[in-house]
Amino acid sequence: MLMAFPLGVWAQDDYTDEEEDDTPAVRTFTVKQKKYETRVVRGQVLDAATRQPVAGAIVRAAEIDGYSVLTEDNGSYELKAPVFATALYVSATDYNPVRIGLAAGEEQRTAFLYSTSFTAEYGATTNVRGDQTSSTPTPLTSRTRWRASSADTSTPKGATAHRA
Repeated sequence: MLMAFPLGVWAQDDYTDEEEDDTPAVRTFTVKQKKYETRVVRGQVLDAATRQPVAGAIVRAAEIDGYSVLTEDNGSYELKAPVFATALYVSATDYNPVRIGLAAGEEQRTAFLYSTSFTAEYGATTNVRGDQTSSTPTPLTSRTRWRASSADTSTPKGATAHRA
């Protein structure tokens, strides 16, 4: 036995002939940027190997958001940086980024960028001697300690040797 029930299903509201506004809503937003007292810094960004200008490099105040510019075709830049900024961070496509300290005056020293074909000498895990170290410290139990022993003759006179 086959039974059928009438179902009333509507996918949308009834259409009316009233003209609707089809213009898209324009969204506007403003970026909230802290305003600090600024100073003008000028400089140039060059390729370290060829000494040619690097156009389109990003020069920004290190550690401070909202203060950045792109270099011109001749590699020059003029940036309004906060007066308390101490360094600039310079980066460009196909180059290793570099951080340079800010000088007291307007004119800054030239930033030289090295191609990414060269690896960076220093990284987050490089110590002062240039040794590559792991980010986790060596546990104390795996270190060798020396303890005084009358049978140990390899210890220089006056030194005490400890071994754990």
